[in-house]
Amino acid sequence: MPSDIKILLVDDQRENLVEYEGIIKQLTDYHVHAVDNSAEAIALCQRERFDLLITDVRMPGKNGDEMFGEIKKFLPDIRCIVITGFPGQDAPINFLKLGAHDFLFKAEFGPQTMLRAIDNQVQIINLCRQTSALQSQLAVFQKTIQDIMATVQSVTRLSRAPELTMSLHSFAELAALISQAPAAAIFLLEPDGQSLIARCAVGVEPNPTPVPIGKGLAGRVAQAGRLTALSRAEAGNWPGDEISGSVEAGRKSALAVPLVAQNTCIGVLELFDKPRFEPQDIEQLSRLGALCASTLDLVNAAQMADNLLLRALKLATEAAAAKPGAAGDAAKQALSGMAETVKQIDLVGSGGRATAIAEQIRQVSEFGPAAAEFCDKLLASLIAMFRRQREAMPEIKI
Repeated sequence: MPSDIKILLVDDQRENLVEYEGIIKQLTDYHVHAVDNSAEAIALCQRERFDLLITDVRMPGKNGDEMFGEIKKFLPDIRCIVITGFPGQDAPINFLKLGAHDFLFKAEFGPQTMLRAIDNQVQIINLCRQTSALQSQLAVFQKTIQDIMATVQSVTRLSRAPELTMSLHSFAELAALISQAPAAAIFLLEPDGQSLIARCAVGVEPNPTPVPIGKGLAGRVAQAGRLTALSRAEAGNWPGDEISGSVEAGRKSALAVPLVAQNTCIGVLELFDKPRFEPQDIEQLSRLGALCASTLDLVNAAQMADNLLLRALKLATEAAAAKPGAAGDAAKQALSGMAETVKQIDLVGSGGRATAIAEQIRQVSEFGPAAAEFCDKLLASLIAMFRRQREAMPEIKI
């Protein structure tokens, strides 16, 4: 395969120019362009890319060093071999200041000497190209990682989803209603996985103060993954007071239910200030907590699916626009594969997640008329979300 290395050869002595050009053309497969004056060389470099400049020092008009300085303005990465009649300490200082890469002395000149010098520079050029390609790949990889992290963070910030914002408040209201507790709050795990924040509350103002995992009652329940009921009189040191400003601070009692989905605690449902939590409260709130966690998980999956589809569409469209033909076909296949993957996230009522949530809705609806009404609204909201999700997955043409 012919090399794509392009060499610009400059010498005002015609016999030298013919000799150098002949050596390169006969003994290498590099592209070489020979000119006999600096003005033409500079003009040529304004129009074309060259990898290597081989030049004489003294020429009419601009000398080789002045020409090299001008060429570097257009081709800053070009490498330079200087052919000079001044060996040793007499080598042109200006070339060194400009960054010339090698010197060939006419008194010691021969074809093999020139070929070795050129091959040395070509190796460096190829290494630089490989480095640049790796850096470009690394930049794309880093951008991809950033996109993935942004997607993950947008998914974990579940409280931004419209369906969830309404559902969370309804869950808190229903929890307070069926337990007859004066106040309720729902804490969600932050994207960093290190703290919880009360995203909604009933009977008390939600507070953005983070509760670290393992601190406060919510943080301890999230860490242990176990339902816990406490009263201030029984607890001695009240865990809620550990976090100043938290909605847990100053409470008389609390019942905290971990919200567990896919074997991971993603939040805590907490009831406050009821004089005594009965076994019935624990049973009902455990079921409600399971339904709340499943709903969070379902919205999480829906957001993930939406993000995957949007990302796939963006990447596929860019690929098709940049490289039509085979690349476009590959992009369509990638998008089709992404859409099929999304369909397997179990958003259409055919798998375990939907089956489980349907059973949990049925159980919670048995808690009375208010719970049944809540479950009807929740089910309608989820069905609407399913419908929107299905509408987002038609065959997309690129």
